[in-house]
Amino acid sequence: MNYYDAFHERQLQVDIDMPDEEIMLYADPSAVIRVVENLESNVLKHASGSVQISLKEESSSIVFTIRNKTDVMTEQDVERIFDRFYTGDTARNKKGTGLGLSIAQSLMKKMNGELFATLKNHQFIMTCQWKKRT
Repeated sequence: MNYYDAFHERQLQVDIDMPDEEIMLYADPSAVIRVVENLESNVLKHASGSVQISLKEESSSIVFTIRNKTDVMTEQDVERIFDRFYTGDTARNKKGTGLGLSIAQSLMKKMNGELFATLKNHQFIMTCQWKKRT
């Protein structure tokens, strides 16, 4: 899927923060692509306004983050967002089955990574974190 065109169609302003240097990640490439596609698909279905996407290397991990503004999500939604078939908030009950984020989280676990969500200052933040190999 061409996400650039889809973001443009939805009139979402995307701010991408990627490092200039290459980041090495030891993970299943097809699983990483699937996780990122599921997160982007979720944002395309539910976001409005601006979206921030970032990738950074920290001292002990690689972190990929997607955040978007939301006025409809609650802490309860965030707590259950990775539950299979959960589409509890009013923005999510009309579109999709609720499987994409559950699948993404399962794939992250299989790669010894984490996928978690937070809600902070009306920002819905999904974070993928892979531990660096030592």
